Amino acid sequence: MKLFSLFPALVVVSNLAIPSPVTSQGYGSSVGVNSGNILVAQPNNRITPGTVYIYQKSTMGWTESMRIRASDAFPGDGFGTTIETTEETMAISSISSETNTVYIFEKADPGTWEEVDQLKIQALSPSANFGQAISVDGDIMAIGAPGPMVSRRNPQPTEIGAVYIFSRQDGNWVQTSQLSGHHAGDGFGTSIAIEGNSIFVGAPYEENTGVVHEFIKSSDDWAKNRELRLPNGSPDDNFGRSVIWRKNQLLVSSPGYNVGEGSVFLFALDNENTPMITNRL
Repeated sequence: MKLFSLFPALVVVSNLAIPSPVTSQGYGSSVGVNSGNILVAQPNNRITPGTVYIYQKSTMGWTESMRIRASDAFPGDGFGTTIETTEETMAISSISSETNTVYIFEKADPGTWEEVDQLKIQALSPSANFGQAISVDGDIMAIGAPGPMVSRRNPQPTEIGAVYIFSRQDGNWVQTSQLSGHHAGDGFGTSIAIEGNSIFVGAPYEENTGVVHEFIKSSDDWAKNRELRLPNGSPDDNFGRSVIWRKNQLLVSSPGYNVGEGSVFLFALDNENTPMITNRL
């Protein structure tokens, strides 16, 4: 099945690699793209802090222009776990056993970025995974703290997932709201897509199959609007592991669908009724 209405054809035009690679450092674990840069993270360093490599387009192709680390970097800090970027702002999370922090960088001189803020929730433990998902739209930023991933070693996590909403006020990012999941271990906040006055939040372990929640901004707060589910969901579908919102169409991944075969579902969001599945990849 094809999705030419959503994305143009993709062709490999360059191969980005660091000059002196070291195995198991996670280069490429997360990436970000804006009109002038490609960002590639290497968050799994244990001897040195995590690093994000910034590449710019030149006549010779894509060349490294800058490397950034957290201002309070330390070995094994997980800097680069998640990257979200706009033309003027980058949000990069650092998730480790010691910290959950989202660092905000803004474009300074041409080709350079500088750290301007650090976002964290003091009451959260590192296992909350604050910064696992980030979505930015203008002066609004949503940051997920879904808790630990459900696994055989951790089948019943105790944390209830949450999404923290920040708004940019006078140049500073200030927390203005919090959205919470229903149950511990539902993974609420694993994925986020925000645009305008709506936020979609994935909870891939909720009801054993996964649910995607939509919230609508109402005055100064956010209210629950709709919920998306698979019509014939099965245990471990993990529906909502990833969400992408483009042009009134929402893509929702379900990596466990059909006994682990995996699939991505396309929903149309062009009416006020329950979004309908229009395609499956």
